[in-house]
Amino acid sequence: MGESLDTEIWTASAAGRNRRRIVRLRRAAADEPAWSPSGRSIAFVVDHDPPASGQLEIYVARADGSGVRRLTQAGKTEDSDPAWSPDGRTIAFSKHTRGGVRTLGVYGMRADGRLQHWLTRSHCDYDPAWSPNGKRIVVSRCGALVVVNADGTRARRLTRPPPGSADEQPDWSPKGRSIAFIRIGSDDRAVLWLIRTDGTGERQLTDGGDENSPSWSPSGRLVAFTSYTGIRTINATTGQRRALVTMRGSDLTSPAWHH
Repeated sequence: MGESLDTEIWTASAAGRNRRRIVRLRRAAADEPAWSPSGRSIAFVVDHDPPASGQLEIYVARADGSGVRRLTQAGKTEDSDPAWSPDGRTIAFSKHTRGGVRTLGVYGMRADGRLQHWLTRSHCDYDPAWSPNGKRIVVSRCGALVVVNADGTRARRLTRPPPGSADEQPDWSPKGRSIAFIRIGSDDRAVLWLIRTDGTGERQLTDGGDENSPSWSPSGRLVAFTSYTGIRTINATTGQRRALVTMRGSDLTSPAWHH
């Protein structure tokens, strides 16, 4: 798994042990790590100095943290939420206006950063996640989850959040049957939910109110997520939870399983 810490990205075993820093940047913050399907590379988001200035760009590095290079270039927009296609050839990502004021949609690019193009055909899309077979993408579209074909056609609405709420940060289960996501309520409480890909069986998994960044384990049994500065897991069937990684004095974000 991967997680970001201030300007750093760390890895740990699936049991939360053997922690190792692999990416450290000067005068910039690294976040949102995403493992490539081969496990040889990690895409991540860099917020340049000064942090939170809206200069968000997507970078990639080898699994050991070497060979860091930039894939997108900040200008009047910012890029975030990298998601590898299952074949490793394409990275989908979110594009916003400077400072994240307005979404510009989900874009795609080759794994080397070339051939960037508008992907899902709606300027309201963000937070892309691929289906396991690479044929579909789930996105947050204007606050609801929508499933579209990988070429952006045939959009199908999946969730209908209550008024004032928004469904975000979806992650497709390895077997393709369910999608974990975060529902942010009108009171700003962020809670982990689950829904089948046919739109049935929607259910709440947590009630802590500060959950973010769900990530399915390769087995499809566990969902890792952040909650109150630490990384936790929950068994999607039994509901059993446990703390996975905590680091004193640090806020941990954006867990990503190594497949």
